[in-house]
Amino acid sequence: MCLGKVAVSPHPSAGSVRPGNPVYIRVTDPDQSQTAGIDEITVNLSVTSGDLIRQLVLKETGPYTGEFEGV
Repeated sequence: MCLGKVAVSPHPSAGSVRPGNPVYIRVTDPDQSQTAGIDEITVNLSVTSGDLIRQLVLKETGPYTGEFEGV
């Protein structure tokens, strides 16, 4: 399944993503906002090093926003 726009960034005070540091993920996909509540989506990530982050749950930022975030 292909999600909408995806943004990955380091912590705002960090200049780059480094091993062991948290990574902030935002997915914009209005089709995944299916209820009046705060919806959740599950994503699998891979990075250029070959590491996998499996089943990371992102929560919607508000009802019907289509914006999902997680760390």
